[in-house]
Amino acid sequence: MNKTTRRAIIIGAAAAAAAVGFLAVAGQYYVNTAIKRGKKKYSNQKRRDRSMQKKDQSMLAGLVTVHNSMVREAVAWMRNNPGEQVEITADDGVKLYGEFFAKNGSHKYVIIVHGYNCTLRDMYCYGPYFYSKGYNVLFTDLRAHGKSGGDYIGMGWLERLDIKKWCEFIVHRDHDSKIALFGQSMGAAAVLMACGEDLPENVKVCVEDSGYSSVSSMYKTLLKEAYHLPSFPLLNAASFMAKHEAGYSFFEADTCKQLAKSDIPTLFIHAKGDSYVPWENVYELFNAANEPKELYTVPEADHVCACFYDKKTYFEKIFDFLDKYM
Repeated sequence: MNKTTRRAIIIGAAAAAAAVGFLAVAGQYYVNTAIKRGKKKYSNQKRRDRSMQKKDQSMLAGLVTVHNSMVREAVAWMRNNPGEQVEITADDGVKLYGEFFAKNGSHKYVIIVHGYNCTLRDMYCYGPYFYSKGYNVLFTDLRAHGKSGGDYIGMGWLERLDIKKWCEFIVHRDHDSKIALFGQSMGAAAVLMACGEDLPENVKVCVEDSGYSSVSSMYKTLLKEAYHLPSFPLLNAASFMAKHEAGYSFFEADTCKQLAKSDIPTLFIHAKGDSYVPWENVYELFNAANEPKELYTVPEADHVCACFYDKKTYFEKIFDFLDKYM
């Protein structure tokens, strides 16, 4: 081997090592940013701001008005119906926190699941509507959120088993229970992924609002919009790190594949003006699901704002669907 060839090999090896080192650092950074508890999370604020600028301002003001009125209703409801703090332990030992509002004499239950970087408190405003329809209401803090334990967010994949655990918690309390699942955004992905598991037969129906088709597809979108980067090879490196540190790969967390295994009736909800989860996701999810299923979309509202866009129709669609199977 001559000196030129040897030098080329050394330079090539050094470049490869540098590339691997960069990817490891970049992958670790992305894992910390995306799913590590307590770290600053990715924000889609720029995209949302652009989206908001294109929307009708009177419509946006209406969304805020409806949301605020629902919050006031929730405050009054909780004042008259104090909840019970409950806790379970996930299969991997993580402590999970929830708040339970009992409806005396009812065997109908709804598990309400919040989205990414939120807590169960953000879902309080939906409680009175289910409660008034005769449902016991269970709000849950997902792992690595709120009062629940855990160091890493599972983007729905780890949480799917936690939701199964919450279903078993209800069945243990009430063997005659009939359970509905209701989730938004990451919570929507979580309940959909849970439907692909061997849930208790007491779980009768699922409602998802603004869920995504897979974690990898969601992160491909975010990488492009937040960092203007192609997904390969950064997403692969981040997924490898996530598997090592959080126990799951971004590529295995596939909502559509889970839905293909489910026979639980499912209602899909999405807003065409969603600035976070691309509109096309709802059709990917809907097409992957088995019957029975229904689709409800609204034209303008942003992410998880379908309810505030047309509250009357939103709850009519939900309860018309639930009543068929509960």
